[in-house]
Amino acid sequence: MPADDQWPKFHDYAPLNRSKKEIRLLRLQRPTCDGPVKCEIVHRSLNERPQYDALSYYWGAPSATKAIAVNGAEVHVRRTLCRFLECLMARFTTLVVWLDAISINQEDVEERNWQVSLMGEIYSGAENVYAWLGEGDPDCEYAMEQIQNMYGLPEGQKSASSSQIPRAYLEELFLRPYWARVW
Repeated sequence: MPADDQWPKFHDYAPLNRSKKEIRLLRLQRPTCDGPVKCEIVHRSLNERPQYDALSYYWGAPSATKAIAVNGAEVHVRRTLCRFLECLMARFTTLVVWLDAISINQEDVEERNWQVSLMGEIYSGAENVYAWLGEGDPDCEYAMEQIQNMYGLPEGQKSASSSQIPRAYLEELFLRPYWARVW
């Protein structure tokens, strides 16, 4: 994707049915060896409450891209997104997700505006929302572990050392570009 292109280039979008409140979901598959992440686009109606996860991430620099396979076609996405997908697929064999950069035909302004108006419903209807804050570093990983200790574990499993997280670790975590996004 050249530096002046903002969106991934995929040209085989089938139209969405507005009356059914359709969205596009991606059925992700674990890549083979060093191959690209592969996904297949499927249409689902929000009215039917489909099962999917939603992804939230910092887009990163438009000039840094990497290829994934969408319905068998090579599509260049920003490197941050590709890395997010690779990390997810290291944990899951298959995963069905809503992903704004590909689930929305970004070149169709009318569709994009309509789908953006559904984002609250899309995210609240997801089984899980996975957020990508970027590549880990020791300070941020420590802060996340401590947050999980404090808030993600039953009272009896919390460690005494997690009662306070040093401010520097939290600042490192909360100064990441993810938190400056518009949505």
